[in-house]
Amino acid sequence: MKPREYELLLQRFVDGDLDEDACREVVALIKSDPSVFEIYCEYAEIDAGMRYLTGGPANLLEQQTALTEQSRQTTLKRAKGVALLAAAAAIIVLSTVLYLRLIAEAPPVLTFRSSSDTRLTITHTVESEETPEPDALAVGSRMMVKQGCVEFTFESGVSCIVKGPADLTLLEENSLRLDRGSSWFHVPTKAVGFQVQTPELEVVDLGTEFGVISQPDENDEVHVLKGRVALTALLGRKEEVILEAGQARTVNFVGRLSQTAVRPEAFLTELPSSLPSISISFDDLVGDQLSVTGSHPDATSIEARLVSSTPASCVIPGVVGNAIAFNGKGDWIQTDWPGFSGDTPRSVAFWFRIPPGAHSASHFPAVVGWGSLENHYNGKWKVWFTRNNDDGELLPGISLGADDYFCETPVDDGHWHHLVAIFNGPAIADEMPECSLYLDGTSRPLLHHFGPEGPPASREVQTVTSGPHANPMAIGFGLDTKVPTLQADLDELQLFEGVIPEQTILELYEMGRAR
Repeated sequence: MKPREYELLLQRFVDGDLDEDACREVVALIKSDPSVFEIYCEYAEIDAGMRYLTGGPANLLEQQTALTEQSRQTTLKRAKGVALLAAAAAIIVLSTVLYLRLIAEAPPVLTFRSSSDTRLTITHTVESEETPEPDALAVGSRMMVKQGCVEFTFESGVSCIVKGPADLTLLEENSLRLDRGSSWFHVPTKAVGFQVQTPELEVVDLGTEFGVISQPDENDEVHVLKGRVALTALLGRKEEVILEAGQARTVNFVGRLSQTAVRPEAFLTELPSSLPSISISFDDLVGDQLSVTGSHPDATSIEARLVSSTPASCVIPGVVGNAIAFNGKGDWIQTDWPGFSGDTPRSVAFWFRIPPGAHSASHFPAVVGWGSLENHYNGKWKVWFTRNNDDGELLPGISLGADDYFCETPVDDGHWHHLVAIFNGPAIADEMPECSLYLDGTSRPLLHHFGPEGPPASREVQTVTSGPHANPMAIGFGLDTKVPTLQADLDELQLFEGVIPEQTILELYEMGRAR
């Protein structure tokens, strides 16, 4: 038997893995071979075993039974010790694995979901291997929402709905920077202290529900719907105030906080299924008031009044339900809605019918428009009809102020047509603003020309919706009072805050054509 085989056999003996007959054979071997005896002593390593062995091999046989039992007891103790060490090691390893897994699988600081047709981009400051999941943000992440709505859920329980265009950055787990956008926040008790910063304001939650509005070239606003917030201006005087439910403030460039009416309707508290929209169907006319509906937060507060000596006579059968017949002699619709501002993407859709020979004037009035009258920059939004210089036919078009677009398809034929006019949002540098026209469900090539004052100093689109030069939305009447009112029939006017996809455009057209 080789030395290694002796070692294995003695190890089994010490571990108590041999039956009685095998144990007798091992004892005989130990008795007859002093080298094996020495190996056995090294394996036993116990005081009791050494005591039995101090008498030498001659005494070993007499103590066989006791030695075997002592060996078994020692082996059990040793096995228990080893087991405890192994268990401790396993616990450490398992704890480490679980810790690493918890780090890897820890819930993100912020998760989100968006409504249909939302367009957004996200940038992260963390290393690539730590980049959050596509539906999550980490501290330092920035989201830019070109159009649509996004619902955020913080790990702390804070919920938020942001309406684009928006630009926001997650500063810390309980702190958000809103450089642009309209946002509603609900903060549970456990998350008191949550902060929102804009370029002009800092809001610290004191257990509340509130809304924040931050738009370019307009004063930032805070509206408290429930509970309280601590509000601090970040400019100039840096005024501070504690706002209670039902209170609102705006801030000016010197850091003064001014009271303003609280507007709960200005904020979305649920994620809409599609782009925010405003609809005037012309089906419901009560006196001179028209019903305004839609998912846009402004929709329910808009007043639309039919300006006419005989409002009821303007209602005629339309493509869907009723339509409004504008006689070109002073009938138009006045609203108090300022319109989509700045470079906000937008889509305007409606059905129209223009009788042949309508209006002999060189300029045809707008179907819908708002903003500034000035034509040396792009401060207005107007969907109108321009006259073909060759044969005098009317062509649908878009005017931004200095940049005008139109298609070459005549539409004054006495038939119903569906038109969708689109502004796609901010252009790159001084490139031409991107617009589109869809006539009867089909995209039409556009021609471009400058307004009466020639090329603008900047191609940037900044539709004016506040200040002395702003004009609220008018329907059937241009912003210029020198231009006559509309002579046409109008039905199903819809305004979308964003660019609607071609599939939606086709559905709107087919819906009306099928009736």
